[in-house]
Amino acid sequence: MIKITLKYGEKEKKLLAPEMQSVSDFLKDAAVDFSGGDGVIVSDRLLSGDELNKSFIELGLTESELTVKIEYDLPWVNVNPEEIPQGSVVYPPKAQIIGCACNIFSAFSPDELRDFQHYLPEALVKRDAKGDPVFAISLDEKSPGSLNEYGAVFSTKTTKSGNAVITILIDPECDDPEEAVRETLGKGIINLVEQEEYLMTRNKDLEEKKSLLNEYISLT
Repeated sequence: MIKITLKYGEKEKKLLAPEMQSVSDFLKDAAVDFSGGDGVIVSDRLLSGDELNKSFIELGLTESELTVKIEYDLPWVNVNPEEIPQGSVVYPPKAQIIGCACNIFSAFSPDELRDFQHYLPEALVKRDAKGDPVFAISLDEKSPGSLNEYGAVFSTKTTKSGNAVITILIDPECDDPEEAVRETLGKGIINLVEQEEYLMTRNKDLEEKKSLLNEYISLT
């Protein structure tokens, strides 16, 4: 049996579970409010959907005591760099804290962001009802990037799968880096997620503009 500390929302409970029980069955038996879109973290490891259906022992979690944590609707979390899910616009984690640095991941590659800047720059800017800009996404070829509630500036550095990255330094004397990220970057991360979701809906328009320009230009 495994002694498990289950943390969800503001609640915490101690439970025992067989090593061969799947994580999903464990959560079901624990009667916690959980949906497939929430993040399940076991001993600082973010589990994928497929891993939720595996047993603790199949996942190599053989410790006698474990901590299972559910992150509800959060676009950031501390995980190992090798465990970053890819291919989704708002893949959790959206931000990753490593030591004194916080990396923010785009759903797009630097080349894709360049294309938006060249062919569809208005799609990178969110405006309010009056038409005033409230949030924007851009790419900076010479900086590590930046993020605040008004915009995200990505660098040309990428993840292994090619997603653009912002790297922000955290005060090394900070006692709780995750809480510092929530307080200083939380609103910017949420705004970024919403704007990138919108950009995904404009991909077709982007490709049409690129194709149209190719028709207008020829080499003779």
